[in-house]
Amino acid sequence: MRNGPFDVHPQYFAKGATVEEFFEKYVPEIAVWTSGGSSALWGAVANRDPRARVVIANRLLDDGADATVSQENVNLLHILFEKFEHDFEGEALLLRRLLEGGADINLKSRKWGPPLLTLYENLELYDEVLGPFYDVIFSWPGIDGSVISSMSRNKNPRTLFEIVSHGSWGKPEMARRFTQYQDSGPSAWPVQ
Repeated sequence: MRNGPFDVHPQYFAKGATVEEFFEKYVPEIAVWTSGGSSALWGAVANRDPRARVVIANRLLDDGADATVSQENVNLLHILFEKFEHDFEGEALLLRRLLEGGADINLKSRKWGPPLLTLYENLELYDEVLGPFYDVIFSWPGIDGSVISSMSRNKNPRTLFEIVSHGSWGKPEMARRFTQYQDSGPSAWPVQ
């Protein structure tokens, strides 16, 4: 299958389509199509419209899309966390599905560091709205706070935990919850 019923690459179609436009042309085979880290799921998670992002990505996952896809050590979590507009309640379930599907919360991108650093450094998102994401993130086992995520001004390496626990980017709740996670481990899965 090249592009299936789409006039453009499935990734780009899923990225720019409304829910209605996507399902006018959707066939389940598109869900499992990948090429070099590219997939319709990648495009869906990058969709600017939060409603379309949730609906399209969940359908693709229902139909077998691979949540482990990455391009140059950037994965679906990096893409989700760099977006400015969100449906946090709806996307919390999507976030959980991505993690359960194998999206690596510790994958270090050369550009963005690990996904949690992407979320932390997204200055458009504040603690007041991120609660549903935090509930999922900090209930996930295996977050590696020791991964070197940046260099300080004096060229000393800094870990993800050191950066986030500093709390200077307007996310003190993220810092508090990460500290609790480091001290006590994951919290219970949120009730859906």
